[in-house]
Amino acid sequence: MTGNLHTETLCEHVLRVELPTHTLEPLASTNVYVIHQKDAAIVVDCGGADGADIEQLADCLRQLGIQRVTGYIATHYHADHTGGIPALQARFPGPVYVHPLDHAGAAKAMHCSPNDLLAPPDTLSLGHLDIRVEHKPGHTHGHLHLFIRQHRLLLVGDHMAGSGTVWIGPPDGHMNDYYQALEHIEKSQAILALPGHGPVIPSPQAASRQLRLHRLAREREIYNWLANGKKTADQLVDLIYAHRNLGNAKHVAKRTIQAHLARLVELGEVDCQALAPDFQMMYFIRKSQEGNYT
Repeated sequence: MTGNLHTETLCEHVLRVELPTHTLEPLASTNVYVIHQKDAAIVVDCGGADGADIEQLADCLRQLGIQRVTGYIATHYHADHTGGIPALQARFPGPVYVHPLDHAGAAKAMHCSPNDLLAPPDTLSLGHLDIRVEHKPGHTHGHLHLFIRQHRLLLVGDHMAGSGTVWIGPPDGHMNDYYQALEHIEKSQAILALPGHGPVIPSPQAASRQLRLHRLAREREIYNWLANGKKTADQLVDLIYAHRNLGNAKHVAKRTIQAHLARLVELGEVDCQALAPDFQMMYFIRKSQEGNYT
C-alpha cells in the first residue's frame, strides 16, 4: 500500500497498482502494471486520475528505485487506460506506445497529437526481460496483449476482468475477433492473466474458455429470443436483463448485444433492416436458417 493506492507485487519484476479511475460501475479503478528492472521501468496502462493519485503512483516508482521509464504502453485507447499517462510522463519522461488503429482514440483521451504516439515494436526489452507485444483486437481494433516470457505473465487489458465479464461493442469492438483473442489466451503458456481491472486471474486458460462459453451461451439466448419474432437491440437488452438493474452499464450491455447480433448477421443466421419512423434496426432469423443455429 502506497498512500491510498493498493499495490501488489506479482513477482520480482512486476508491480500491480490499483489507480482510482472513472470507469464502469461497480469498478472504481484500473490496474497499472509497472515492469521494472534495476532503475528502469515500462509502465502498462495508466487511467485518468487526479493529480494526487498520479503523484502517489510516481512515489511507487521512486520507492522501487526507478529513475527512468523507457516506455509507456497502452493495451487500448480508452481513457480509463490512457488518460493518466501525460501526468505521469511529466514526472518520468518516456515514449508512449499504442497500436496505430487506436492512435486517434488515445490522442483524444490524452489530449495530444497522434504524432506524439508510436507504434509498438514486436518486443520490448528491459534488462533481461522480454515483453512480447501481440495485436489482439476484440475490445478495440488496436487492442494489445503483452507476454512477459521470463515470468509467463500475460497482460490481457480489457479482454478479461478480475471478476465478471467485459463488454465488446461497435464501433470498436468485434465479437469474432474477441473469440479469437480468448482462444489465444486459452492456448497460451501463461500461468497468470493480468487484467485491466480487478485481481489477477489464475488458470487463465480455463478462465478464458469459460468466458468464451459464456459469450456463446448469450449468443444462443439472443437467437432463441429472435426465433420468437423480430426485435431491436433495446428490446433484447430488456428481455435478457429483465431481472437485473444494469445502472450505468446498460449502454455497454446494449453494445455487447449489438456485437453478438453483428456476428450472427456475418454468419448468415440473422438478418436486419431499418424500420420507419425512427429507423431503429430490427433483427430477425433468416428464413433459410430457422431452427438451424448450432
